[in-house]
Amino acid sequence: HQEPALDREIIHALFNLSYESQRYFDAGQRSGVVWPPMLADDLRRIAAGVRGILTNQPPESRA
Repeated sequence: HQEPALDREIIHALFNLSYESQRYFDAGQRSGVVWPPMLADDLRRIAAGVRGILTNQPPESRA
């Protein structure tokens, strides 16, 4: 049984969602932007979710 393949456009969108959002967050912090308190944690969770999708592994639970 073969796992379904991900479309390149979907992979690119997921990459942009996780990588670029973190990059803009970091640049904003360096420029003095005051982000909402939970945004850094949200970006980490998004990156973990994207990693899980791309590797077919669920993100580790933080119970």
